[in-house]
Amino acid sequence: AELAGLRAIAARGMALGGGDGGPTILDLQSGALSWRDKFIDVWAAFNASGTPPFTTRDVAVYADVVRRIRSLAESTFGVSGLHLTAPTFFSRHSGDRPPKTEHDEYWHVHVDTLQYGSFTYTALLYLADGDVDFSGGRLAFVDDRWERPLERVVPRPGKLVRRSPGGQ
Repeated sequence: AELAGLRAIAARGMALGGGDGGPTILDLQSGALSWRDKFIDVWAAFNASGTPPFTTRDVAVYADVVRRIRSLAESTFGVSGLHLTAPTFFSRHSGDRPPKTEHDEYWHVHVDTLQYGSFTYTALLYLADGDVDFSGGRLAFVDDRWERPLERVVPRPGKLVRRSPGGQ
Protein backbone atom coordinates (compact mmCIF):
# COMPACT_ATOMS: atom_id res chain seq x y z
CA ALA A 1 0.00 0.00 0.00
CA GLU A 2 2.85 2.40 0.81
CA LEU A 3 4.64 1.83 -2.50
CA ALA A 4 1.38 2.32 -4.38
CA GLY A 5 0.82 5.54 -2.44
CA LEU A 6 4.30 6.82 -3.23
CA ARG A 7 3.89 5.89 -6.90
CA ALA A 8 0.57 7.76 -6.94
CA ILE A 9 2.22 10.88 -5.46
CA ALA A 10 4.95 10.74 -8.11
CA ALA A 11 2.49 10.16 -10.95
CA ARG A 12 0.11 12.89 -9.81
CA GLY A 13 2.85 15.52 -9.51
CA MET A 14 4.77 14.47 -12.61
CA ALA A 15 1.62 14.56 -14.74
CA LEU A 16 1.88 18.36 -14.52
CA GLY A 17 5.45 18.50 -15.82
CA GLY A 18 8.07 16.60 -17.73
CA GLY A 19 11.63 17.42 -18.66
CA ASP A 20 12.79 17.81 -22.28
CA GLY A 21 15.46 15.18 -21.73
CA GLY A 22 14.91 11.75 -20.21
CA PRO A 23 14.43 12.58 -16.52
CA THR A 24 11.43 14.17 -14.84
CA ILE A 25 12.09 15.31 -11.28
CA LEU A 26 9.55 16.09 -8.54
CA ASP A 27 10.95 17.50 -5.29
CA LEU A 28 8.19 17.79 -2.70
CA GLN A 29 10.47 19.51 -0.18
CA SER A 30 11.10 22.51 -2.44
CA GLY A 31 8.08 22.19 -4.72
CA ALA A 32 10.28 21.92 -7.82
CA LEU A 33 8.97 20.02 -10.85
CA SER A 34 10.92 19.69 -14.07
CA TRP A 35 9.10 21.14 -17.06
CA ARG A 36 10.76 21.24 -20.45
CA ASP A 37 14.17 22.85 -19.87
CA LYS A 38 13.55 24.36 -16.40
CA PHE A 39 11.90 23.78 -13.06
CA ILE A 40 8.47 25.12 -12.15
CA ASP A 41 6.58 25.30 -8.85
CA VAL A 42 4.44 22.15 -8.59
CA TRP A 43 2.02 23.92 -6.23
CA ALA A 44 1.46 26.72 -8.77
CA ALA A 45 0.97 24.05 -11.45
CA PHE A 46 -1.69 22.34 -9.33
CA ASN A 47 -3.46 25.68 -8.82
CA ALA A 48 -3.28 26.61 -12.53
CA SER A 49 -4.55 23.20 -13.67
CA GLY A 50 -7.40 23.01 -11.18
CA THR A 51 -6.07 19.58 -10.20
CA PRO A 52 -6.35 18.97 -6.46
CA PRO A 53 -2.91 18.51 -4.88
CA PHE A 54 -1.91 15.56 -2.75
CA THR A 55 -4.28 14.28 -0.10
CA THR A 56 -3.62 14.31 3.63
CA ARG A 57 -3.20 10.53 3.38
CA ASP A 58 -0.64 10.93 0.56
CA VAL A 59 1.42 13.33 2.65
CA ALA A 60 1.14 11.11 5.74
CA VAL A 61 2.42 8.07 3.82
CA TYR A 62 5.31 10.11 2.38
CA ALA A 63 6.21 11.54 5.80
CA ASP A 64 6.10 8.12 7.47
CA VAL A 65 8.32 6.50 4.83
CA VAL A 66 10.81 9.37 5.07
CA ARG A 67 10.83 9.08 8.89
CA ARG A 68 11.49 5.33 8.73
CA ILE A 69 14.25 5.71 6.13
CA ARG A 70 15.90 8.40 8.27
CA SER A 71 15.67 6.16 11.36
CA LEU A 72 17.14 3.22 9.45
CA ALA A 73 19.98 5.41 8.15
CA GLU A 74 20.73 6.61 11.68
CA SER A 75 20.92 3.05 12.99
CA THR A 76 22.88 1.78 9.96
CA PHE A 77 25.52 4.50 10.16
CA GLY A 78 25.54 4.96 13.95
CA VAL A 79 24.51 8.62 13.90
CA SER A 80 21.57 10.59 15.25
CA GLY A 81 19.70 13.75 14.36
CA LEU A 82 19.77 13.33 10.56
CA HIS A 83 17.73 15.84 8.58
CA LEU A 84 16.58 15.81 4.99
CA THR A 85 18.29 18.27 2.71
CA ALA A 86 17.52 19.29 -0.82
CA PRO A 87 17.24 17.68 -3.16
CA THR A 88 14.88 15.01 -1.86
CA PHE A 89 13.00 13.91 -4.94
CA PHE A 90 11.11 11.44 -7.06
CA SER A 91 12.60 10.79 -10.49
CA ARG A 92 11.27 9.10 -13.60
CA HIS A 93 13.58 8.42 -16.52
CA SER A 94 12.15 8.11 -20.02
CA GLY A 95 14.58 6.34 -22.31
CA ASP A 96 12.57 7.35 -25.38
CA ARG A 97 13.68 11.00 -25.04
CA PRO A 98 17.31 11.85 -25.75
CA PRO A 99 19.19 13.88 -23.12
CA LYS A 100 19.22 17.66 -23.62
CA THR A 101 21.67 18.64 -20.86
CA GLU A 102 24.45 16.90 -18.96
CA HIS A 103 22.03 16.56 -16.01
CA ASP A 104 19.79 14.41 -18.21
CA GLU A 105 22.67 11.95 -18.59
CA TYR A 106 22.06 10.15 -15.33
CA TRP A 107 24.40 7.28 -16.17
CA HIS A 108 27.66 9.13 -15.48
CA VAL A 109 29.77 7.96 -12.57
CA HIS A 110 29.57 10.43 -9.69
CA VAL A 111 29.88 10.76 -5.92
CA ASP A 112 26.79 12.22 -4.27
CA THR A 113 28.75 14.12 -1.62
CA LEU A 114 30.72 15.86 -4.38
CA GLN A 115 27.78 16.46 -6.72
CA TYR A 116 25.42 17.66 -3.97
CA GLY A 117 27.33 19.27 -1.13
CA SER A 118 24.43 18.78 1.27
CA PHE A 119 24.47 14.99 0.91
CA THR A 120 26.18 13.22 3.78
CA TYR A 121 24.26 9.97 3.43
CA THR A 122 22.25 8.83 0.45
CA ALA A 123 19.14 6.67 0.43
CA LEU A 124 17.47 5.52 -2.76
CA LEU A 125 14.07 3.83 -2.56
CA TYR A 126 12.94 2.09 -5.72
CA LEU A 127 9.26 2.26 -6.63
CA ALA A 128 9.54 0.41 -9.94
CA ASP A 129 10.69 -3.03 -11.04
CA GLY A 130 13.71 -3.08 -13.32
CA ASP A 131 12.54 -6.18 -15.16
CA VAL A 132 8.84 -5.32 -15.45
CA ASP A 133 8.34 -1.54 -15.60
CA PHE A 134 11.38 -0.77 -17.77
CA SER A 135 14.66 -2.19 -19.04
CA GLY A 136 18.12 -1.03 -18.04
CA GLY A 137 18.51 1.36 -15.16
CA ARG A 138 20.88 -0.70 -13.04
CA LEU A 139 22.71 1.22 -10.35
CA ALA A 140 26.40 0.32 -10.29
CA PHE A 141 28.94 0.92 -7.57
CA VAL A 142 32.44 1.10 -8.97
CA ASP A 143 36.00 0.71 -7.73
CA ASP A 144 38.12 3.64 -6.49
CA ARG A 145 39.37 4.33 -10.02
CA TRP A 146 35.77 4.54 -11.29
CA GLU A 147 36.44 1.83 -13.82
CA ARG A 148 35.17 -1.56 -12.69
CA PRO A 149 31.69 -2.24 -11.32
CA LEU A 150 31.86 -3.82 -7.86
CA GLU A 151 28.12 -4.18 -7.38
CA ARG A 152 25.02 -3.73 -9.54
CA VAL A 153 21.62 -3.06 -8.02
CA VAL A 154 18.56 -4.27 -9.92
CA PRO A 155 15.59 -1.99 -9.17
CA ARG A 156 12.82 -3.76 -7.28
CA PRO A 157 9.78 -2.09 -5.69
CA GLY A 158 10.59 -1.33 -2.06
CA LYS A 159 14.34 -1.93 -2.38
CA LEU A 160 16.23 0.63 -0.32
CA VAL A 161 19.86 1.38 -1.10
CA ARG A 162 21.81 3.29 1.57
CA ARG A 163 25.30 4.67 1.23
CA SER A 164 27.65 6.70 3.37
CA PRO A 165 30.06 9.37 2.14
CA GLY A 166 32.89 8.44 -0.15
CA GLY A 167 33.43 6.93 -3.57
CA GLN A 168 30.07 5.39 -4.36
